[in-house]
Parts: sequence; structure tokens; C-alpha cells
Amino acid sequence: MWAVETNRAAPPRELAGGRGMFGGLAFSPDGRRLAAVGYDGVVTLYDPAAGKRVFQLGGLAPSRPGDAACDARVAFSPDGRWFVSTN
Repeated sequence: MWAVETNRAAPPRELAGGRGMFGGLAFSPDGRRLAAVGYDGVVTLYDPAAGKRVFQLGGLAPSRPGDAACDARVAFSPDGRWFVSTN
């Protein structure tokens, strides 16, 4: 991650509850939430300022770690009220 105000790399930080490699990450339009989807099919919503998990949706699809064809993605609606994920 990049700290825009200092134009430098932000210190690395682990996200609580992360269970593996993320395939897709997206910030909400207001920057208050970070959605992540992993190759394990788990979708997690974070409060990035606090580094805490807000919500987690269990893997709906079979786990696909190491599958190069897996293209997990997540995106927010323009108003930030909804997010969608693929796996």
C-alpha cells in the first residue's frame, strides 16, 4: 500500500482474520472499508484504519489455492452500499 500524503510506501500491516492469499482487494468509495476475496473463496470486509475484520462470508466456492485460472475479484457499488465478489 502507498501513503498518498507522504508519497511513500505505507508500513506493511497484516489484516486480522486473513487466511491465505488474496485474489482481489477493493476499497469502498469513501475509503472506510476494504473488501478482500481469497483463493479459498472467503470474502472479508475490513476496517483498514483499525486493522479489524468487520464481516466475513465463508467460502461459497471450492478452495482453489494455486489455481492460475482462479480470478477472484471484489468491487463496491458507486455509492459504497454493496459489494460483489467472484471466485
